[in-house]
Amino acid sequence: MLGVAFLIIISAFSSGFSSSVESKLSNIDGHLRIQKYNGYELIDENELVYLDSILKTFSDFTSMTQYVEKRAMVRKKDVTEGVIIYAVSDNSLNDIFDLERFIVKGNSTFSNPNSIIIGDELSKQLDVDVDEEIILFDIEKLISDNLIIAEKFNISGIIKTGFPEYDKLLVFISLEDTQLLFEHNNVFNGVICNFTNPEKIHKINEKVLEELDFHYSTTTWKERHAALFEWLNIYDIPIMLLMVFIVLVAVFNITATLWMIVVEKSKNIGILLTMGYDKVKIRKIFLIEGLIVGVIGSLLGLVLALTLLIIQVKYKFIALSSDIYFMDYLPVKISYLSFLIYPLSAILLTIIASSIPSIRASKVEPAEAVRYE
Repeated sequence: MLGVAFLIIISAFSSGFSSSVESKLSNIDGHLRIQKYNGYELIDENELVYLDSILKTFSDFTSMTQYVEKRAMVRKKDVTEGVIIYAVSDNSLNDIFDLERFIVKGNSTFSNPNSIIIGDELSKQLDVDVDEEIILFDIEKLISDNLIIAEKFNISGIIKTGFPEYDKLLVFISLEDTQLLFEHNNVFNGVICNFTNPEKIHKINEKVLEELDFHYSTTTWKERHAALFEWLNIYDIPIMLLMVFIVLVAVFNITATLWMIVVEKSKNIGILLTMGYDKVKIRKIFLIEGLIVGVIGSLLGLVLALTLLIIQVKYKFIALSSDIYFMDYLPVKISYLSFLIYPLSAILLTIIASSIPSIRASKVEPAEAVRYE
């Protein structure tokens, strides 16, 4: 019961955690980015038309936006922080980045000229709120040419992704504003495009590369976070192994228990055999006993797992530190396949384990068993 229950629970927690992280990253990062091959040249409007025509040939393509990525410095009173600016169109804030999902204050749109959307961590560091003003500096001009180019921006929204680095560094402004501040006149770092199946982005990426000219390169959202996904693929292996060992120990205990029953009941088995009871029927007794134990244990494990998972979904009693785990609570993703595989595997293992003492029971010699009766 415990082995099956915890296997299902760990599987649901692991799937929920991975799914939540992947969903956040694929939304806030965009699914696929296309840039010039060397990463330094910019893309103009003619190239946007070309890229749009290529992407529209894919049935699972949903949306595309051009973007400008710049390093900048933000200041409020005597507090200064470095940030990464994403300058994008207004409609892409929800179509591409799904900021409406992460907004905690204000709006997920550029409500007026010189609007800026910042992260929750940055707002705390600057001690600012919605509708307050902050100053953006072009840090590259300041370093290279010793020129101070700055512009006031009004905070229209504050987002919280659960990723502290994103919430501290990432800010969004409109393309029109970045052209004024950074003198980007209709040229862009690249395009960000989304597809209906972000989990299959590697295959999509291969097909896109086949269609693009050689001087373009692509980056998927999974490639941008390769180290994190490698960790996600590894972190739950020891826990799953531990749960498997719990099941194996339970199966071993069932085998030992049935073996002891065979030893204790050998006289009774001998009497049955003396009366003409078939050895196959003797074997079936212990197989059925093992099957009953396996079925009852697996069903109780299913009920226990489902109860705990429903409680977690409703009350979120297992909380997490968002600074470490990118979310405030442990999410659950129930896989109906795990509700089928783990109990059936446990029942099968129990039957296999029961076959050992059942064979031993069928080999009891009647004369030896009842000699002293």
